[in-house]
Amino acid sequence: TARMDRILDIDPANRLVRCEPGVVTKRLNDAVAEHGLSYPPDPASWEHCTIGGNIATGAGGICCVKYGVTADYVRGLDLVLADGRRMRTGRDTVKGVAGYDLTRLLVGSEGTLAVIVGATLGLCPVRPPALAMLAQFPTLTAAGDAVASITAAGHVPSALELLDRATSQAVADHGHPMMTPGAAATLIIESDTAEPARDLASMALLCKEAGARNVVTASGAEESRQVIEARRLVTPALGAFAATRPPRPSARGTNHAGGARRIPLR
Repeated sequence: TARMDRILDIDPANRLVRCEPGVVTKRLNDAVAEHGLSYPPDPASWEHCTIGGNIATGAGGICCVKYGVTADYVRGLDLVLADGRRMRTGRDTVKGVAGYDLTRLLVGSEGTLAVIVGATLGLCPVRPPALAMLAQFPTLTAAGDAVASITAAGHVPSALELLDRATSQAVADHGHPMMTPGAAATLIIESDTAEPARDLASMALLCKEAGARNVVTASGAEESRQVIEARRLVTPALGAFAATRPPRPSARGTNHAGGARRIPLR
């Protein structure tokens, strides 16, 4: 489906977009932004990954802590079944509570149930300007303490990503200018509230109280982009690290999630 890369229709009134599975995620977001809208799911590889791949794998995204994951935005799917029949699931409305939710079943099925040939996706208003920060910790437990303090204080960051020791080191070795080597854990935090600078200052203080040693708070859009780039570099950085290890193992990644009650990490 890589050549099926057309954006078929953008419907600002209903906040919907219809597209083929080969559309690259960032290209879709850029297209709907011209209408004052956004497609919130933003996997780290959004400049390369496709909508069809995101749906097939049930992709998350850097901002999923606030805005949700791919499954939350898939309204309907156009499919080809194993016997060649065409099928459509879902709806073009926000509300859809009647019958089985076959669309949700298909998201994350990795092609085992059908081939996705089209998608109807929900959209949101363009996100407000955001600022980001990066904090590195001497232990994974300290990073967990910081996360617990941030949520307990009532903050709702638009991104809250945790990198472990190996990943932090790989990104630092890959040349990210804000990452220092030797950290046991790194938190990447973004805020898009009405006063992001004030919120980041508060969260930076909580990180320092938890034991953070290297705290970098962006003062503008370009520095914020650099902070978020540390997260987007994870896959290429781990790949570069793996290539140096005999017998040149491949690097593979997966997502893990835990309930808030399991933080701090002890």
